Amino acid sequence: MKSLIAICLILSCGHAFRNNSTEQLQGFAYVISYAEYTLSGKMKFFNSDTTKLYSYKNIVMYRIPYRFDSLLNNRPLLKETRYHYFVYAKDSSCGYNYDPMRPELDNKRYSVDSIDAATFVTTADELFKQNDLLLQSTHKEVSAIHEIYLAKSKVNATSPQSTVEYFYAKRSNDPFFSLSKQLDSIKEMKLYKVYTHTDSFLNQTNNTMIGAIDYTLELQSISVDDQRDILSYLHRYLDQVIKK
Repeated sequence: MKSLIAICLILSCGHAFRNNSTEQLQGFAYVISYAEYTLSGKMKFFNSDTTKLYSYKNIVMYRIPYRFDSLLNNRPLLKETRYHYFVYAKDSSCGYNYDPMRPELDNKRYSVDSIDAATFVTTADELFKQNDLLLQSTHKEVSAIHEIYLAKSKVNATSPQSTVEYFYAKRSNDPFFSLSKQLDSIKEMKLYKVYTHTDSFLNQTNNTMIGAIDYTLELQSISVDDQRDILSYLHRYLDQVIKK
């Protein structure tokens, strides 16, 4: 029965696309940011990776970045960020990967779980277990919650202290992707951001001080500016599924 419903929804999506009806096309971004600081507090390293997520009715697409490096005589020739695309129906266990720059990976079928594991390397549940956190403060509003915790899992007095902050909000365009389905359910809101700060600490291995570290995991609503590319891959997926 579920597969029949999924097929019907896919067919309805195909009809809507072919009639240029994209009002329900939504865009989100899964953003991981990482920053290291010197002992004096100056930032010495920052990196941010963004995976764009799109949904149309029951069809989902990931725009996944990867680094391309080209060498000539062992010297860097070209370094750039490229993208591949993974499309699937929400009730499906598998989808198709589209990669215009790597033919060997283009139009390949993969399980959703395997792509999720490789793409979303961190979720809120993986950062800290709830029983490892000690609540410090809570700020509640009608449509938002901000919680601040201290991590209890300090090994000894020289271990770094970590602060963890959770940001929740009620959203009318609730994204299909979740940073923590468990916390979403408990709070009856969407967890959209997790921020962690680890104080400077002594590295016991080489007896040197390590500066503070910030880590942010965030789910953002974004405008859909590249509709042509998005729709082209959704068309490919719909054509393949309908033909099967």
